[in-house]
Amino acid sequence: MERISRKAREKSPEMDPLRLGTGWTREDLEKPQIMIESTFVFPAATRDCPGT
Repeated sequence: MERISRKAREKSPEMDPLRLGTGWTREDLEKPQIMIESTFVFPAATRDCPGT
């Protein structure tokens, strides 16, 4: 079974060298990668922002 992250690595091959440069190991690169996105905003953060 091919991982989705493998396809993403093929599309952006520069990411592995960048990650290695920030302290990742080659073993870390082989681990499954999970992306977590959130649209949650603290109400206090929007209170003082113009246009919200």
